[in-house]
Amino acid sequence: MKKLERTTFSFAVALTALTISACATPKPGTPEAVYQEQQQLIADHKKQAAESIVEMPDWFRTPPEDSITINAVATAYSNDMQLALDKAVQDAKGILADKLQGLMSGKMKQFVAETGTGDNVELQKETTKASISLFTNVNLAGYSTKNQKVIQQGTGFRSYVLVSYPIGQANRLLVEKIKENALLSTKFAASKAYEELERDIQLSKIK
Repeated sequence: MKKLERTTFSFAVALTALTISACATPKPGTPEAVYQEQQQLIADHKKQAAESIVEMPDWFRTPPEDSITINAVATAYSNDMQLALDKAVQDAKGILADKLQGLMSGKMKQFVAETGTGDNVELQKETTKASISLFTNVNLAGYSTKNQKVIQQGTGFRSYVLVSYPIGQANRLLVEKIKENALLSTKFAASKAYEELERDIQLSKIK
């Protein structure tokens, strides 16, 4: 009799376990199954985000700053390691291009202010055109990748990159662009800031 009770108890436990298992694993395609998948995705994303922060290098958290280079950082994710690096570099170049355009545009405005030609609409138009055409994220010759890091994240890879561009090179390109334009070259030649920029470029060539 006791043996029968034990058998009955074991069967009841097994049946309960199967019932719980069936409840825990909803039928594919049901709202419960979709909800469970969404919750799993959310959990995976949170885990990846936490890993990204933990593995983030110091030079990414606080990019270096100095007087001779413009720096930019970016991160990207891909199932392919090389693609993860390429995407991060491309994003960083875009940020770098924006920074360089801002810097060169500021220099142009300084030239305009010093020559007293701020009301010259045509000059303003040519100035804007020149500064924008100098740097783009797809055409940024002279940049270099100073640091990079790749970690495995889930089924793919996350990359971190630091790219840099020499300000001296940017200044040279700016002067060359100005000299290509007769209007800009004539007007800016009288600017003290422009003269100093040209002198700095010549000194950097000697060094």
